[in-house]
Amino acid sequence: MAQILAQLGINPMFLLFQIVNFIVLAVLLRIFLYKPVMGML
Repeated sequence: MAQILAQLGINPMFLLFQIVNFIVLAVLLRIFLYKPVMGML
């Protein structure tokens, strides 16, 4: 699997960190943006 990702130019550790960062961002947006906006409607 690592060889396939390397052939595509994808660093597996970088991909993992990007996935974790996206999950953290999605949770923060849900807490601080989605709920207050829905509360205003």
